[in-house]
Amino acid sequence: MTPERWEQITEIYHSAQELETGEQTEFLEKACAGDDFLRREVESLLAADREAGDFIAANAVKDSASLLAGDASLNGQKLGHYKIVSQIGSGGMGEVYLARDLRLNRRVAIKTLPGSFSVIPKYIQRFQTEARAAAKLNHPNVATVYSVEDIDGHSLITMEYVEGETLDKLIPEGGLEMKKFLEWFIDLADALAHAHEKGIIHRDIKPGNIMITSTGVPKILDFGLARRIDPMRISPEGPTLGLTQSGQILGTPAYMSPEQAEGEAIDQRSDVFSFGVVMYEAITGERPFKGESYAAIISSLMTKEPAPIGEIKPEIPFLLARLITKCLAKDRRRRFGSMREVRVLLEEMRAAIEAGISMDSSSVPLLSRGKRSFGAPVLVPVLLAAAALIALGVYYFSPFSSAPPPISFENITLRKLSQTSNVVYAHITPDGKSVAYNTIENGENRGLWIRRVEEKNALQLLPARAVYFWGGLSVSRDASQIYYITAERDAPHGALYRISSLGGTPRKLVETVNDLGSLSPDGGRILYVRYGPKRQLLSANAADGGDEREILSTESHDLYRDPQYSADGKKVFFIKFHWVGGEEFWSLAEVAADGVDRTERVILPERKTRISEIAVLRDGTGLLANLVDPISNLPQLFHVSLPDGRETRLTNDLNSYFGISVSDDGQTIVSAQRQMAQNVWLFSGEDPARMERLTSESNIYSNAVWTPDGRIVYDAVDNNRPHIWIMNGEGKGAQQLSPNDSTDYDPKVSPDGRFIIFTSERTGERKIWRMNIDGSNPQLLTDVRGRAYDPLIVRGGKEVWFFWNRDEKTVLGKIPASGGEITEEAVFGESLMALSPDESRIAYIVQSGADGKRRVCVRPVDSAEPKTCFDISPLKFLTFTADGRNLLYRDIESGPESNSTIWRQPLSGGRPEPFLSVKPDSIFKVSPTRDGKQTAIIRGGLLTDAILLTKIEKKD
Repeated sequence: MTPERWEQITEIYHSAQELETGEQTEFLEKACAGDDFLRREVESLLAADREAGDFIAANAVKDSASLLAGDASLNGQKLGHYKIVSQIGSGGMGEVYLARDLRLNRRVAIKTLPGSFSVIPKYIQRFQTEARAAAKLNHPNVATVYSVEDIDGHSLITMEYVEGETLDKLIPEGGLEMKKFLEWFIDLADALAHAHEKGIIHRDIKPGNIMITSTGVPKILDFGLARRIDPMRISPEGPTLGLTQSGQILGTPAYMSPEQAEGEAIDQRSDVFSFGVVMYEAITGERPFKGESYAAIISSLMTKEPAPIGEIKPEIPFLLARLITKCLAKDRRRRFGSMREVRVLLEEMRAAIEAGISMDSSSVPLLSRGKRSFGAPVLVPVLLAAAALIALGVYYFSPFSSAPPPISFENITLRKLSQTSNVVYAHITPDGKSVAYNTIENGENRGLWIRRVEEKNALQLLPARAVYFWGGLSVSRDASQIYYITAERDAPHGALYRISSLGGTPRKLVETVNDLGSLSPDGGRILYVRYGPKRQLLSANAADGGDEREILSTESHDLYRDPQYSADGKKVFFIKFHWVGGEEFWSLAEVAADGVDRTERVILPERKTRISEIAVLRDGTGLLANLVDPISNLPQLFHVSLPDGRETRLTNDLNSYFGISVSDDGQTIVSAQRQMAQNVWLFSGEDPARMERLTSESNIYSNAVWTPDGRIVYDAVDNNRPHIWIMNGEGKGAQQLSPNDSTDYDPKVSPDGRFIIFTSERTGERKIWRMNIDGSNPQLLTDVRGRAYDPLIVRGGKEVWFFWNRDEKTVLGKIPASGGEITEEAVFGESLMALSPDESRIAYIVQSGADGKRRVCVRPVDSAEPKTCFDISPLKFLTFTADGRNLLYRDIESGPESNSTIWRQPLSGGRPEPFLSVKPDSIFKVSPTRDGKQTAIIRGGLLTDAILLTKIEKKD
């Protein structure tokens, strides 16, 4: 029997397990569709269950597997550092146990693949797919996956142990009261939206898969039927999240969507339907689709509309009933397009209830009578909230709410504006006729130019200098003034300037700024951001920088970026960067432009992928944004509709895009396409001209280290993910060591050449891993919460040091290279550390002193003193020479060739001196062999050009 056939049998078997015995026959007739062999195999498994009695009925997956393969329960056993306490459940792909992690002394849930399935490659792949899918989800209302392991022949997923009651046991007769309903389902909608945005559909949303913890927190469980999907696949019916296999009936009959019941292709809207079923049951206490048998339930689902919620429970607000009804539309095109829309409406309903606003069916919301009285100061925000609720109701429930965005990749054409590969950021003028842009020239110097779109000649506004441009550009409404920020290379702040688009002397407007925003619609004010003791979003007079006003501020670690006025100038959209436990989170929000009401409204909730730039469409239909596509991992251009935050991709290619601006008429967009071209080179002598390129394909290579036998271990990007490879010292015989579906980088080789220590994100968070030199036996070393990175192998390969973001602090973690207990101590440097060849000394970067400058100190490995410090500031790399007498580095300080030069700092003292130049390339990593006769060098540069995207007008 093939693995595919076996999976088909067990899928139908597990679905049948959900049904009463009398319903199974009808179900099998439909599911097996005349396939007698398939039906016999499923019926034999069901018969085995019935013979085993109640015990098996309660543990279907575990014991059906045991009957087939004789598996024994794991209760009481010890698997690695996990002690199994008891079995707590089972699902379509394995058994779930409560266990204690002896290393971290915490309770965990462990999901195992039954032994009878573990010999079938298809099931192993499915099990690992589930783990990878769930591991991508990092949300407080989704059960957290800790690790994926293989211990003593058992494939394991370790996850958060969620203690509480499932939702089906907590729904009272007559349904939940409104406050509790909204409290739980807003969080659940956000969790499911998060999963969809990560490319995951659940496919089995039901009350039994929703746990309410003892503290009242709802969590979605069991992604056992989850499927990785393409978030932007387009079908003839409209945008979908990708397809599952046709003909498969997966899920629970009472909660599945019509397309699931018919075995059709499904997308995220199938989860929207199932979520609507759960909401209906939770608020009314009754299921929307009923029947005495499987066939009756499916018939009700396919042919009947559920009883109106208002008839079952008249006190339910009209808008909530309408929301649930829209979720339950049999035609998926009439449902909400995303869970994000559902969450937005639920949140607005809660806000309305808290403000005392009625949500009945009248066109004008009425204030609740007899509950509170409102004075004039309170009445205004209440009426504003009411107006917002009306607008949302009209938007979501009108026949026009599913209108496509004004721009899509189906109606745009691309044109390359530059061929020089040095345009960093480009900005279209409001009239769409000219483009201002800054460039990389003479190494790392930056210049500013402007040109007409239809002409080849450009006007230089600023000559190239050793500065950085921060935050892009902004252009006045009449296109006469260009606004920009420049900063010295090592400066903590820049200054805001404006210059005539015809050239001339620039005028400084504001000191101490860090990011640039847009001008107001009337051109009178300019937005910018300042970082200091508190982070501020500010505006000032666009003419002279005066009359500075604070719009928003925080003393937390949050950062504001790229603020943009709304089309009417009443709001400011901005990107928010949040740092939690060493992990980056990005979101998109809006705030009132007056600085009085500082309430933030989230448009795109937190995600781990970067949101780079935004631009406002002047017709008010939404925003354009640089977002990371979750499938390709590339920054692409998206349309974000308002107010729901629905994302529609505009570009659909293999390029990375940076920056975004749009003309006032919305017909022209300008961005920059970027590509890194880096290669591994071999330097074997004194003449840089004789340097040999080892890698044949330009790629993003970021690290290369030597093995004792003269091979090179390196990381290289494939399908926009870094993987670890090995090749011989001549660049031949390259072999990939890490899998395609994980992100692995920064390899370090043990002194004996037996194993590799590296950083991986395969658990969903940066961790330190170990594998053999041939890529076998991967082992997670840092099975702890918090990001772990920048490993360093010390003590002859017996120990690994690493940086560890633990509980909002960064510490230095230490662990035996073979695994074991982790110890920690206060960090004594920043992220770059280097070990001397004899392992007696360590070099590291510090930032201290009144000037706040970065320096390099060298100290013994086992002692903080004595130490010697040097006034150098490395960027990208820091390493010892083979003889241990010098440090090699690339300097962050400005200079005509700073990016192309390797510097050498003698440890005996004195001034640093150039070691090697690779001009015009930039240099990213240096690794000398242990005898010092050869050096592996990663060199290359950024290729970036301005791109014009023009909307194609359809002809009648």
